[in-house]
Amino acid sequence: MTCETIKQTVGHGISVGDTVRVDDTAPDGVLSYVETVSRSSHATVRVRLSEFTVDDDGAKALISEIERLDGAVECLPPRIIAIDVAEISTVQRLVDFLTGKSLRWEWADRKQQNG
Repeated sequence: MTCETIKQTVGHGISVGDTVRVDDTAPDGVLSYVETVSRSSHATVRVRLSEFTVDDDGAKALISEIERLDGAVECLPPRIIAIDVAEISTVQRLVDFLTGKSLRWEWADRKQQNG
């Protein structure tokens, strides 16, 4: 097993910069998540778009606004966007923005939901 630092938003309740333990013994070379070793200061939020898809002008405008709030966006077409916020302490601005837009969102990691 080995430890890897996450460089992009992925599943398993982890965020950019988290260090995870992976199983690297598969014959095909595919790494399998085992556990989170340490957490970074990043937080990740997932948004489900209902009125448009990630390729529509509405989504492009929304993404621009999120980026102005210092969120880094990754899209999973057709309707999911993941938002990385570098500092947990500044995530409230993003949450307020998403809630104000009546968007359906959830924590993609467990930092905020578990304190």
